[in-house]
Amino acid sequence: TNDQSYLDRAILNLRYSVYPGQLSNGRWLDGHNANSRYQSIIIQNTVPTIEVLPANHVYQGVLDTMVFKAINNLVAYTYKCNSATGFRWLLCAYGLNNAILTVSLKDSISRLIGRYINQSAVNGKFLDVPTMGKYMELLGVSLGTKKEISEDELKVRIYPNPSPGEVQLEYSFPTTEGVQGSIFDTKGKLIENIDLGQRNKETTTLDFSHYSPGIYFMLVKSLNHNRIVKIVID
Repeated sequence: TNDQSYLDRAILNLRYSVYPGQLSNGRWLDGHNANSRYQSIIIQNTVPTIEVLPANHVYQGVLDTMVFKAINNLVAYTYKCNSATGFRWLLCAYGLNNAILTVSLKDSISRLIGRYINQSAVNGKFLDVPTMGKYMELLGVSLGTKKEISEDELKVRIYPNPSPGEVQLEYSFPTTEGVQGSIFDTKGKLIENIDLGQRNKETTTLDFSHYSPGIYFMLVKSLNHNRIVKIVID
């Protein structure tokens, strides 16, 4: 989301709720301290937050150090106990830059990812749709096939918003590809698919007056790119 308030709340939750309970060895002082799944969940939620922290943010050093200590501890624990501590946290962790992770720690993470991929091929463990989606995304980054797109190249806007029903959808993608819009309610239920044609740049009118008042989300996607925007029907 482009709403800065969501990022601010995530940072505050990590800084004031999660960070104070971390021990010097990277684990957490609470009833779940012995459960590696707890660390896995924290890492999965911390990494996406610190990846989008504004440069020189006041809590950048604190959160970077917290996630490094947690990852380092969980990697060591996984090797020492030869245990399955999860998979998705490894994929999240590997995407961090070298300013946060040491080269040796990143190599250890890479070896664990390889181990879990091999296990998945043998017995199907760790295979679920979100995990494998994250792996394929990471693989694209590792192979250099994922191109960073600027906000000017990839833009989706809906106005007026809120609206009684009729809105203008404006989108701009860097290449000409088939574009589709998918409307979801707040529970994630697909409401409608809209074919937006073979255009990379367009402004079109959409009518949602038959929708019940409330909040909806529109996923505008092409073959290689996507954006999600919130729609409020009043």
